Amino acid sequence: MAYISGKKIAILATHGFEQSELEVPMKKLRDAGATVDVVSPESGEIKGWDMKDWGHPVKVDKSLGEVSPRITTRSFFQAAS
Repeated sequence: MAYISGKKIAILATHGFEQSELEVPMKKLRDAGATVDVVSPESGEIKGWDMKDWGHPVKVDKSLGEVSPRITTRSFFQAAS
């Protein structure tokens, strides 16, 4: 995943997300050198679902109103090749 080093990536999530489906990719992306922001309609924190109960809160880095798309699917796949 060296092609994502230095890239900015947003993960869009809200209350009730599956804890591992946010945290595992976020860690792998950060480990690969990407800057990752959690974006949500809510501000502050959101809480995930971990198996059969609520998980722990995750800090929201930016609300939807604070972000704008800057990458297209096409440019993503061009960077990956």
